[in-house]
Amino acid sequence: MGKNKAELRRHFAALRREMLSGPQGLCRSTAAQHALLDSPVWKRSRRVALYASLPWEVGTDILLAEAWRSGREVFLPRCRPGEPGGMDMIACGSREDLAVSPLGIAEPRLLPGSRMLAAGGSREETLIVVPALAFDLMGHRLGYGGGYYDRFLDPSWCVSAGLALQSLIVREGLPHDPWDVPVSHVCTEEGMFCCTD
Repeated sequence: MGKNKAELRRHFAALRREMLSGPQGLCRSTAAQHALLDSPVWKRSRRVALYASLPWEVGTDILLAEAWRSGREVFLPRCRPGEPGGMDMIACGSREDLAVSPLGIAEPRLLPGSRMLAAGGSREETLIVVPALAFDLMGHRLGYGGGYYDRFLDPSWCVSAGLALQSLIVREGLPHDPWDVPVSHVCTEEGMFCCTD
């Protein structure tokens, strides 16, 4: 992988947009979500941290609907204004609890008494689903550059799964820093795999 992170981000963003466009893109996105729903990590989860996908990301609408339908606790990210890399996972009971942020991202409203995701329960009961531009086989991800998810991916209290398309999985390692936390699993339209370092 001879490119720097900025070059890789441009490359994989263009590839992802191409692979998610049109009816075939929708089929890929739907298949990736169903693969996660069929996985043991989803079936064991009781608390799920998801994200409201943007049009150029693998969708999460099916996952969100099933998480709410099944009675799981659902948490969605909310960026902290004026705090680079600052993000909280806030409990969200339905789409009606979301508001569009100044960045155009659907986030949960922060209300008095809002619950935030914190360590607790068994590791298998908490699943954090992570977006990225690309993943490698060891779970390292090429994110958007903000470092928002790293502090949530502590393998001692949660299982993490990257959601991507198969064409965005890199066999050779992606560049990463010592503080970058890999995901434990990656799910694509072709199924889920466990990441090993």
